[in-house]
Amino acid sequence: MGPFRVTGARLHGERRRNESLCDAGAGCAGQAPLAPFASLANLVLFLFLGAVGATATASTGAPTEPVRVTHVTDGDTLWVRGTEGTRRSVRLQGIDAPESCQPYGAQSREALLRRLDGQRVALRTRGRDDFQREIGDVRHRGEDIGAWLVANGHAWAQRFHGRPSPARYAKLEAQAREAHRGLWAEGSPMHPQEFRRRHGRCPR
Repeated sequence: MGPFRVTGARLHGERRRNESLCDAGAGCAGQAPLAPFASLANLVLFLFLGAVGATATASTGAPTEPVRVTHVTDGDTLWVRGTEGTRRSVRLQGIDAPESCQPYGAQSREALLRRLDGQRVALRTRGRDDFQREIGDVRHRGEDIGAWLVANGHAWAQRFHGRPSPARYAKLEAQAREAHRGLWAEGSPMHPQEFRRRHGRCPR
């Protein structure tokens, strides 16, 4: 009985080790490897980690790119040249400046021109508009240029369904209006959306 017991224990231990290898997906004779997500717990963990990764990517957004401003079209649109040497048109996100042919349009453009013409800025692209311009945030010496324009009365916070957005820009717009800065010195200037609806876009 002694030799049989030793042999049986060894065989039992060997079988348990082989089963562990099979469970790990290594495969074994007469038994197919388990599917990668045979375990419900593994599937749940995989989906959770995927969701966390997607959230992190969305919150991080596009990377910031150093570019140089080569031209200012109006108070919310400019041209930049990146490290690859290509010139691109950029529409500042979250703001709406007066059209170049409407009152205060020239002053708005001049303010942006004086601040950024020939300057190196940090651009974070968010997408493209209907005119294939890049839509993005621009920072100069660490300052958000969209916020700077709105705070000094050179632009409106962009409207979505009639309401200004983002909220931070809306607050800056209200402060500029109350202080009669820039375009708000005129009393009740026409919003660019309404101007475009009535008169169309200005010729370029």
